[in-house]
Amino acid sequence: MVENTGIAGVAPTASLTVNETPVAGFVVAPGEARSITMDDINSIALTGTGGTASANIKISFSLNYKF
Repeated sequence: MVENTGIAGVAPTASLTVNETPVAGFVVAPGEARSITMDDINSIALTGTGGTASANIKISFSLNYKF
């Protein structure tokens, strides 16, 4: 889950990139939270875009393994 705790209208949006590929449509606006389920994750990155202020971004995740 990605939560953007910035102030709407002034803080940047947060976009998710997984395995060096942007996740289409996964943009979290200030004051919003989104979650997603994915397989085969090797790397995770967030990119802030726009805004005139800063924002705190909270990230939480769980790992499920099958042996």
